[in-house]
Amino acid sequence: MRTNYTEAFRDDRELGAPRTFSAHVGARQREWLRAFTEAAFAWPPVHHDFACGTGRVLRMLDGLTSAAHGYDISEAKLAEAREIGVPADLHVVRATGPLPSTMDIDVPALVTVFRLLLDAPPELRERAMEFAAGMLPTSDSGLLVVENHGNASSLRGIGRSAGGVEDGAGLSHDEVGELFDRWGFELLTRQGFSLLTQGFYRVAPVRWLVPGLDSWASRRSFLAGRATDLLYVARRRH
Repeated sequence: MRTNYTEAFRDDRELGAPRTFSAHVGARQREWLRAFTEAAFAWPPVHHDFACGTGRVLRMLDGLTSAAHGYDISEAKLAEAREIGVPADLHVVRATGPLPSTMDIDVPALVTVFRLLLDAPPELRERAMEFAAGMLPTSDSGLLVVENHGNASSLRGIGRSAGGVEDGAGLSHDEVGELFDRWGFELLTRQGFSLLTQGFYRVAPVRWLVPGLDSWASRRSFLAGRATDLLYVARRRH
């Protein structure tokens, strides 16, 4: 697990390489997240992306939000996001101190936290949820979408645990649920994006079959709990 705050804010360039496991997962996330946003909000929400990096998730929702804001501790990452034309207002956040919060409770918000919880130390997980709570003060304020890209109950997580790998073995559903509960959020649903591990995507005899099969299987609701990568949707209780 990373212990340095800055290192937890991932460089998204490695996630965009074509035909890779990460690229397939990212494409599925984009398709689902766009459909979800259109269905979940009566009118376009304001998007707040915590730990936005170079703006991958902000780009996923381009055109579906009334405004977009990205937040990151790395000024270099934000500069890169500006260079590639990420369609959002970008803000530096600090490791400690006050966090931005919503200024207009009448405008619905969508808060996203991707590629963070698994690798982050406990204090950074709490920081992310503090941010979400500030942007979503009531149950009517909007929705929170959080990624777990290392589900402990997935094939990968179970395999690592069986092999005696403790650090980095995964983040459990219970851990995510407890984090939500501490900050007054209730889980509404979860959606999987890959049941198979990266290794399956590299096996020459079957790799041309794997993306389609994995896409179909990972989207079955009864298998979401076993997904390697999944998103949780939550809202404030009150």
